[in-house]
Amino acid sequence: MNVRFSSQKFPVNLEVKEGSGSIFGCIIQPFKNNFRYQENSKNIGRCKKCFAYINNLVKFERGGWRCNICESLNNINYTGFNIDNDNYNDSDNDDDNNNNNNNNIQYKQQQISRYARPNRELLPELSNYSIELLVDQDQFDGSSNSSGDNNNNNNNNNNNNNNNNNNNNTQQESSLPDSIPYSMIPLINNPIYIAIVDYSGNEEQHDAITQGLEALIHALPNNALFGLITYSTRIGLYNLNTSTPLIKFVENINDFNFSDILSIEKFLVNKGKNESNIIKAIQSIPLINETISKKLKSVALSDTLKLLMDYLSIDLFKLNVKIGLFISESPIENNFSSLEDLSNSYGKQEFFKPTTNIYRKLAERAIEVGAHFDIFAVGDKFFGFDSIKFLSTITGGQIYRYNKLLPTCTLPQDIYKLISYGWGFHGLLRIRTSKQFSVDCSYGPAIASKQYDNLYHIESSNPFTSIAFEFKFNNSSGFQDKDFSPNIQIAFSYSYLPPIGSSNDQQINISPTLFSSNSNVLKSSGSSNVINSTTNNSDRIIEKRLHIFNIRVPVADTPIEVFNSIDLETTISLLTNKIIRETLEKGISEARISLVDWLKNIITKYNENVVILSSVTSSIDVNFSQVSHLRPLPRYVFALMKSPILRELTTDIEASTIKKKSDEWIYHQCLYSNLEPRLLHRSIYPVLYSYGAPNNLASKYLPLSQNTILTSTSHIYLIDSFHQLVVFYNLQEVSSHHQFPPPPESLIRQTISNSKQDRLIVPEIQYLKGKLIENPIEFTKFLIDEENNAGSSFYNFLRDISSNVKGRF
Repeated sequence: MNVRFSSQKFPVNLEVKEGSGSIFGCIIQPFKNNFRYQENSKNIGRCKKCFAYINNLVKFERGGWRCNICESLNNINYTGFNIDNDNYNDSDNDDDNNNNNNNNIQYKQQQISRYARPNRELLPELSNYSIELLVDQDQFDGSSNSSGDNNNNNNNNNNNNNNNNNNNNTQQESSLPDSIPYSMIPLINNPIYIAIVDYSGNEEQHDAITQGLEALIHALPNNALFGLITYSTRIGLYNLNTSTPLIKFVENINDFNFSDILSIEKFLVNKGKNESNIIKAIQSIPLINETISKKLKSVALSDTLKLLMDYLSIDLFKLNVKIGLFISESPIENNFSSLEDLSNSYGKQEFFKPTTNIYRKLAERAIEVGAHFDIFAVGDKFFGFDSIKFLSTITGGQIYRYNKLLPTCTLPQDIYKLISYGWGFHGLLRIRTSKQFSVDCSYGPAIASKQYDNLYHIESSNPFTSIAFEFKFNNSSGFQDKDFSPNIQIAFSYSYLPPIGSSNDQQINISPTLFSSNSNVLKSSGSSNVINSTTNNSDRIIEKRLHIFNIRVPVADTPIEVFNSIDLETTISLLTNKIIRETLEKGISEARISLVDWLKNIITKYNENVVILSSVTSSIDVNFSQVSHLRPLPRYVFALMKSPILRELTTDIEASTIKKKSDEWIYHQCLYSNLEPRLLHRSIYPVLYSYGAPNNLASKYLPLSQNTILTSTSHIYLIDSFHQLVVFYNLQEVSSHHQFPPPPESLIRQTISNSKQDRLIVPEIQYLKGKLIENPIEFTKFLIDEENNAGSSFYNFLRDISSNVKGRF
């Protein structure tokens, strides 16, 4: 787990917070770096009042330990402690509502055996601020209303001391209820992948999807269960259990279930045993159009998903299902037909209003059955993201969009990377805070529980999943009582599928860069046949895990201290999430006004509390000169104003907007709201590197302006914009003896290789050479500090901000 706060010190109270104009919150990546577990969760003590887990911040007093969250004293009975007879078999009390005698006895025994020892400070939960725990099968059944942190736990009757990672089928089967049919046992702890493929596309779309599906199969663990469904004019269900894969079409969806064709146990096949059959089925999908009359009306995607949700509904247990949705056409109709339609809705809330809410309801249903969606939109078309986005945003999946098709389409690489990393299923995240403050709101794929306070459902997560939370003060005094510092405990319980290799040092190698014949513009290939991994693809068994993070945050007594402790990337991430929500609730125009007002306010507060202006207002500081780490802040806000989520409608994008409606805006809303702060920074304001030579880095984080290029003494540049990595040789100045493109062992290429590995998508790589005066658009389009179709220059933007702030004084 990785947690970043908007400031390294919390404002002491609301007055100080407002005096700084800053945002008060954090960004959590619950699945980041969660690999090896250190202890079994049943051995960890909990507070009898607030149920926080014991941790390295509690205070041990005579007779007990005092909870750092609620300040309650939890007794430890030292009587009868025997250091030579540690009892590791007692479960902690995990039940808020039913503190029966058995649980109380077990809890006391656990306290005696574990926390009465003289060397208790060596226990993992007392010596680490962040700890990964294994949860026994009988402690966590994987359902949405029970987990290691939800306080609704069955009594533990299985004294299993096994603290290693070698789960086996015999142990799993022995702990299952007798009511589960034997044929369904493989569905319980094996990952399930179901591909739903739209076969209505053209040949290029078919090729991209086919290569993506083949890469998917190579990445899936051998024990994964796989199913394949197609839809367009007819819904097709593949039977992969036969010697030759067969597709069975649904003739009439009324009063019909998929189980009428094929039972769920037969539909889902073991990938390791049936890989060749699966590949044959995938390669047959483009041929479906040749066998079906084109006069048939297209079947709604929603009908396919309704049937699938019924298919996956099993009362006895919850599945672990990842659904890949490969679409070639929009499942909904584009109601934009003219510039007038566009002008009437752009800038208003209506521009983002879903055409239908059916996909929101289907996403909620998917969570109930244990499924989440990844959407792969293939082609430069309208896809109706305003409606179908909910399938991914609510369930915690990803949305991928591919305007460019093969040979540069990165779908095969992206899906291989997605599947190769570990997954988290059925997550529950609880944030416990000391009494002075609490969570105000959340952003991202976290659904607040309707039953429990500060409990959030995260159906799916991966190492890059980010969730934002804003805090609020619960009283006016805040943290003024120095005896009660702000404490936070974050507990995340989830089902865990390890990554390929299942080790911290596992590495995934994506294909090497292949070049086109054009000597001035070279691009990487997305061909799946060059994807490879350094590790084998053996079975990967789902485990139940619990991660606990604890921290005590220092306090800032003045706005100056707050300014000095602000984490810029986290603040920008929180700000972006707030603005995205405002665009959805009030429209782009209102969101743009709010963003500029926020910048004016924080600059005003900075000048009031840090610069401390006299009556002479000519000395307004809009560059945060006295707080150097905040100097990029106005540029980030400026870039956000010109970004795809807030871009104004201009004549150059009218035609594409009529064609695709709000897809461009909504795609980036979904992307930005799920990116970790470091990568969001690159996506909003790309990182510009300069090199004196391919092995000589001169500068990093340069302003994105032509003046930077014209005044630089280094003439090789690399821009990282998250989706693209562009190398540009300025031939006006660069020495002719520098090899183009840069050699594989060069620093530039190493930086590119590292950048490809540190994100969930595979960026497009371009190598350019030319003269800046010739305006090579693939490079100059990133110089957003200049005036362009998306808005004014940074110089003019900052001048207007300065004038407005000056007027406030």
